[in-house]
Amino acid sequence: MLSSKLVEVFLSLTGYERAALRQFLLSPYHNSREDVTLLFNYLQAQVQHLNNAQWQAEAAFAAVYPAQSYDKTQLRHLMSFLLRAIEEFFVVSQALADQSMSNKLLLRAYRQRQLTQPLDYAHARASEQLEKQPRRAPEYWQYRFDLEDTAHYLHQTMGREKIRSLQPLADYLNIQYFSHYLRLACLMHAQQAVSQIEYKLDLLPAILAFLVEQPAALNQPAVALYYYYYRAISESEAVESRLHFTRFRELLLEATQQLEIEDMRDLYYLAINYGIRRINAELGLLRETFDLYLAGIQHGFLFENGKLHRFAFKNIIALSLHLKEFDWAHKFIDSHGQLVHQEYQNTYIHYCRSKLLFTEKKYSQAIELLQQVEYEDIFLNIDAKIMLLKIYYELDETEVLASFLSSFRVFINRKKKLLNYHIDNYKNIIKVVSWLLQVNSYSAADVAKLRLKIEGMKILTERAWLLAQLERL
Repeated sequence: MLSSKLVEVFLSLTGYERAALRQFLLSPYHNSREDVTLLFNYLQAQVQHLNNAQWQAEAAFAAVYPAQSYDKTQLRHLMSFLLRAIEEFFVVSQALADQSMSNKLLLRAYRQRQLTQPLDYAHARASEQLEKQPRRAPEYWQYRFDLEDTAHYLHQTMGREKIRSLQPLADYLNIQYFSHYLRLACLMHAQQAVSQIEYKLDLLPAILAFLVEQPAALNQPAVALYYYYYRAISESEAVESRLHFTRFRELLLEATQQLEIEDMRDLYYLAINYGIRRINAELGLLRETFDLYLAGIQHGFLFENGKLHRFAFKNIIALSLHLKEFDWAHKFIDSHGQLVHQEYQNTYIHYCRSKLLFTEKKYSQAIELLQQVEYEDIFLNIDAKIMLLKIYYELDETEVLASFLSSFRVFINRKKKLLNYHIDNYKNIIKVVSWLLQVNSYSAADVAKLRLKIEGMKILTERAWLLAQLERL
């Protein structure tokens, strides 16, 4: 048995790619070794049975070298040759599929050979193709810079008398640089919010000041989107932050055809994160964040390789429940649950359906679902337990709830290393529910004292629900 990067890469190929790779390997220009092709043929024949963790190395060797005794070192060398051939196939395929990359490589080849007339023709064709494509991602401006640089070279080489301005080169470079730098600033800010990493972006103040004084570059979505988003997340004044975010959101919804899908995916998730972090402070963002999710799904920006991330699926359902879009949530679970990665699919469908039933107050159905599964994800597991806790309280199942609180307390103490600082929050929830069970509901003074204790707790994610139960006493 032999673990192999080659097998991992081979298994990532589609049927179409494997067929194209075989033709690639049969070309003497790309591969002159027959044993490399034979190893490919063996992997192709075994593709339904291959497992990257353990595959039959000796059988593979025998298929390629039937007259030889098994030699592990020789097989490793052969595998390396095939892997390098596949990597070359990837590079060639990417270059041919990306028209701008193919054009850049062709222009470079003509320029190195000082073939001015073919270069002039190729440049004109590349420029015409560029103007027809609608996307204005940062890579577009780098490509435009390269074409302008080639135009300047042609102007000088062909002896044209009129001076050609170099200003477009500087303008295109600015747009490309600003967009990349501001994107990095947004991503760093987002990462700092959930980690202890400290970043330095020494040029950021100068770039922001430049764009305020000379805003022409903000006419380009690749710059404007990241600029307004960064201004929104870094602004200390809530009103100013909201104004910048509103402008960002308007541009984002207009930019469906202007940036690459990967850029749009990042921007949608940044926008959604902004909304989620500020929903409690500004309830109007609840609907806006939900609508951003819907737009991201409608345009395909939130899918990666046709799959919807499990956290996106969970968050969409959570937002729909806050908005009481129950019928929509039922339909979305049925229609999009199967698009969650297979590894997490059943777990997250089960969890979201339980959450939906709980929110609809269909408690018996929710209990039935929640008692079926112990989720592997510790926080999903605890969230399910908190749902059960709330259901028992709502149904006035005091004896069941008391027993449940005891087992819940034991559970989180066992998991304290995994829970880290979150454990204080869960302990506080258990503590307050225990107080609710014990408080004298006929004593206004006791109830008021308990309200102050709940309001005074620094860490308590279920504060609103707990206070609501206090009001019902």
